[in-house]
Amino acid sequence: ELNANTGDALADILLDQKLIESKNEWRRLVTEGAVSMDGDKIADPMAKIEKSGTYRIGKHRFLKITTT
Repeated sequence: ELNANTGDALADILLDQKLIESKNEWRRLVTEGAVSMDGDKIADPMAKIEKSGTYRIGKHRFLKITTT
């Protein structure tokens, strides 16, 4: 579980948490439809944190983010 500010870039947070290795990997995952938040697909590689939720990256990586 991670606390984040509303408006933070999702890619930067995932890089900091070492859930993705690069922004290129992030763009590829988003393009392939492998990223979702509470079951809703994320289609924008420039996505920002809008609300608290559980993010799924690929099949086995999850991160619960709580907004402040």
